[in-house]
Amino acid sequence: MRVETRMADGTEIRDAECELQNEYGAFRVKTPGAVTVRRSGSELQVTCRKEGLADGRATAVSRANGGMWGNILFGGGIGAV
Repeated sequence: MRVETRMADGTEIRDAECELQNEYGAFRVKTPGAVTVRRSGSELQVTCRKEGLADGRATAVSRANGGMWGNILFGGGIGAV
């Protein structure tokens, strides 16, 4: 899974530390970057942190029947992952 962090206005934020969690564990990546996440029927919780900025959080709803994750988009703080 490719992970990027952006402000609400689209400005890229580099070197944010992100943690993605589901029932199979926690997966860490520094942005921009890629991480392998074990597919799960549960939601994927995403938290990104960078000093001096508010934490960014998102939840990706599993599409277990289709076997694919949806795109994650959220604004404020860190921005979009």
